[in-house]
Amino acid sequence: MKKTFLKPFVFICLSLVIATIAVANVVLNPPSPPQAPNVNLKTATLCEITYKAPIDDGGSPIVSYEIESFNFDTAKWTSRGSSTTLSHEVSMPKYTKTKFRISALNSVGRSHPVETKEITFSDLAR
Repeated sequence: MKKTFLKPFVFICLSLVIATIAVANVVLNPPSPPQAPNVNLKTATLCEITYKAPIDDGGSPIVSYEIESFNFDTAKWTSRGSSTTLSHEVSMPKYTKTKFRISALNSVGRSHPVETKEITFSDLAR
């Protein structure tokens, strides 16, 4: 009777040890930056920013993307909101010169940002 009890007990203990080692080796990190940012002027005061998902989600799903704009007069970044999709619309005053940066967020943290080229909001919107 001892052998029939001992074998399943040893098997369960060994399984728990292996499962613990496997879980302990999972390392979660912040994601890598979003890819290929692009800004498309829709009107003289509205643009759409598009980007691709990060190459690496850090082992945890992407929760959202944070969008910021740079003010060249004050040399400061300002939040322009967040998005759970791969695009975001931003309104700015006409003739504003700016650039944007986008960061990806997962449950662990925030990626390094990726920046767009400088743009000026004008009547030349496409």
